[in-house]
Order: sequence, then C-alpha cells, then structure tokens
Amino acid sequence: MSSIKPEIALLYGNKVKYIASTILKIISIQVLFEIQSSNIYLQDASGVNYFPNYQNEFIDTNKNIFIVKVSSQLSSSTPPLDIKLESIIIDKSDSRFLYTGGTYYGGDYIFTGYVLGKQMRRTFIKFDDLSSISEKKIVKVYLRICGTGSLGYTSSAPKELFVYRVDQSYGNILKWTDNPIYNTEPEASTIVGETEEEMYSWDITSLVRGWVDKRYPNYGLMLKSNEPLGVDSGKNFYQAGKVPHIKVIYMV
Repeated sequence: MSSIKPEIALLYGNKVKYIASTILKIISIQVLFEIQSSNIYLQDASGVNYFPNYQNEFIDTNKNIFIVKVSSQLSSSTPPLDIKLESIIIDKSDSRFLYTGGTYYGGDYIFTGYVLGKQMRRTFIKFDDLSSISEKKIVKVYLRICGTGSLGYTSSAPKELFVYRVDQSYGNILKWTDNPIYNTEPEASTIVGETEEEMYSWDITSLVRGWVDKRYPNYGLMLKSNEPLGVDSGKNFYQAGKVPHIKVIYMV
C-alpha cells in the first residue's frame, strides 16, 4: 500500500468536499454540507452502501469517492439522490528524465530510481493545458503511466514511487544539474512492482485542484524513488505509444 493516504471525495447535491481521514464521522459530514439530519449513509461509485457504526462513524471506507445519502429526503429542496460522474483524459504535454552523469536523449521511455551501474534517475511530466477542466467540479484526478518490460534497467522488487510538485519553471532541461526546484512534501505515492505492461496510478487530486484554482503555478510534477543511492530501485515506463496522462473524474 501507499504510505500517503489520499483524500476522500464526498459528493452531495452539486457540491464536492474532501476529508483527509481514514475514519468519517457523521458530524463531520453534517458540518461540511450543512445537513441537519443525522440519518446519513454513504454510497460508492458502484452503488454499494456503507452505514455508520454505533459511534456514528464510517470505518470500512476503502474507496476514495463516496456519494452522501440522507435516508429521509422528503423535502423538494433536498438535493437529488442521483449524482452523475464523467471523466476526461488529458495527455502529458512533455515528459523526460534526468540522470546523474549523463544527458537526456529522448526516446520512448522514462525512468526513475537507482540502477546498479546506471546511476540515479528522476522523471518530470507536464500537463500544460488544463483548460478543458477549468470549469469542472473535480472529484478525483489520477496520474496514470504504463510500465514497460525491464529493458535491463528495472528492479522487480516492490518500490514506493512518490509524486512531487515542481515549483520552478523549466524548459528543455537535459542534465542532472538542470533539476528544477520542487516541493519536498510528496503529493502522492504508489507501490510499483514489476512494470511489465502494468498501469500504475497516483491520486493527485489536491495537486491538480491547486493548479486549476491557481493556488500555485502549474510547472508539472516529478516522479522519484526515495530509496538511498546504491539501493537498486529502478523502474521504467512508456512515454510514447502509451502516453502518461491524467484521468479527471468530475461531477455533472
């Protein structure tokens, strides 16, 4: 499992709220959405219902999106029960990797981590045009990239890969010394095992919402392993053919 717990998206009426907790309390949901009734239960995107325990808490919440339901919705002013979700795919505008002691040479692949005899590598990915989601009610956003075969560079052991927000504008960077400044607090992480044609995803909802809301500039993201130098942690992914992208789930 990832060491970073993603925020839970709660949907009610035409509103989307977020809670960064593994336990959801009835009172917290009431305050978020100004709901007077405590007869609240949750429903995931598959239609499965979740009910609170005797302490008015939801503890079996292993999903990241829930629709808030009120069991006695009799008023005509009460938000409708049915909420529709749609999604859009946005392909990367640029991707590249930097590695110690060498120059980025393009190609079909991107790399992260330390590879014995191949030095340390980091990947940078940009999504410059987010105009298609600027007016959307964003529920969840996932970075998705597809792994390749080993190419002789990959560790098959499970490794945690982290996403960081880049805080400095950059252009055609080619060398390790060109590494841009990044926020040292990771946005998300995922455990990556054997990369052979496997699709991996990171929950970067908060990051993309920040870009769209202009809380910080959109300079893209960095993907890296936090394994120490010398520990084999290399992973490789497609950047052509199976293009890195974000999947944006929004409410309509």
